[in-house]
Amino acid sequence: MDTSQHTESIETLIKSIDKDIVVLPEFQRDFVWDIGKSYDPDCLTEVGASQ
Repeated sequence: MDTSQHTESIETLIKSIDKDIVVLPEFQRDFVWDIGKSYDPDCLTEVGASQ
């Protein structure tokens, strides 16, 4: 098994997941955050928006 580190683009990573080349483990924690504590809409910005 290759355990070396390398950088991939997001596009390549998503394609690898879609083709089952990269497999993500199931989320193993039963705890569920309250939406108010896990999501801050003020942190979101529109792509290309001036800052």
